[in-house]
Amino acid sequence: MPTILHSTIQVSGFITLKKFLLGRNLQQIERLLGFHSGRLKQGATFAELISLPGLNEFDFAGYSQVASHRFDTRALAGYDINKLKSNVLEVWNKPGEKLVKVIATMGHNAALSNDLQYPPGSGVPQWKLIVRKQAMVSCVVADYPEGVYRD
Repeated sequence: MPTILHSTIQVSGFITLKKFLLGRNLQQIERLLGFHSGRLKQGATFAELISLPGLNEFDFAGYSQVASHRFDTRALAGYDINKLKSNVLEVWNKPGEKLVKVIATMGHNAALSNDLQYPPGSGVPQWKLIVRKQAMVSCVVADYPEGVYRD
């Protein structure tokens, strides 16, 4: 089903801050996020969250150089998670900050190992939405590898 620009959709899963991806081409975005080369060759949809997640609506996922299947939540042991999440919400609330979900047209490939499918990225902060949130489709990019994510 084609994604319609400016439509409202429901998203969950991994999100990041728009500023780290804006102005980058699909190949650069693959490397930033830790997608295998060619994952975005069929394009990608970029959806901006309409409202910020609450404290109980997201989990930490570190930075993209450590894929989700390699992220060890024990590193957070001993920390006040709600305080850390409150600090994140302060950053998200700053003027101009937007959270974005990147939806690859080519879905997850169960035939590939997670290590091959999700190699280390370039270190973009990421969080995992654990509930579905409304988001507005802000950009659809189909021209791989040079198509650029723009406002």
